Amino acid sequence: MNDAFTLAPHVQLVDVNTARAIIGRSADTVLEMIEEGRWIKYAFAISAGSRKLRCIRIFRGCLQAWTRKTEHRAELGEVLDAILTTNRPRLRASELVERWSCGHDLLNHLVRGRQLTGAITGHALWIRRQSAARFLEARLIGHAFQKEVVPTLALGFSLGSGVEVE
Repeated sequence: MNDAFTLAPHVQLVDVNTARAIIGRSADTVLEMIEEGRWIKYAFAISAGSRKLRCIRIFRGCLQAWTRKTEHRAELGEVLDAILTTNRPRLRASELVERWSCGHDLLNHLVRGRQLTGAITGHALWIRRQSAARFLEARLIGHAFQKEVVPTLALGFSLGSGVEVE
């Protein structure tokens, strides 16, 4: 069965508004699906941490599985490999901007806040792949294999466009 939607192949994480459009549900329902962890098993809180609003990004494979009405069964390591796509030790920040559906400002904040390890070479910010993988693993929302569960609705999360969910 073909997917009911198409995303650019390099886009691996989408915001809550995109997920809402794909599955045809409200933001509250999407957040409930994340907390339940069955249909949306891989969602990440990727904010720089100092912001009041949290940025949630959802792995595209979960949404593709939902449109096919099957559970997404990949393990976290497989999901991180798909998100980071390469075994190169460093990724350009511009690659992560596209893959994570986020802005350069966010990545700069994460590097300045030492949540990601990166360095500028020439005119490009390069992020260490290992630090990006560790960051995403630590920011996985609400599942048992996560070291510290990231609270969801209690903090109020961004829907990806500055809209706060309370």
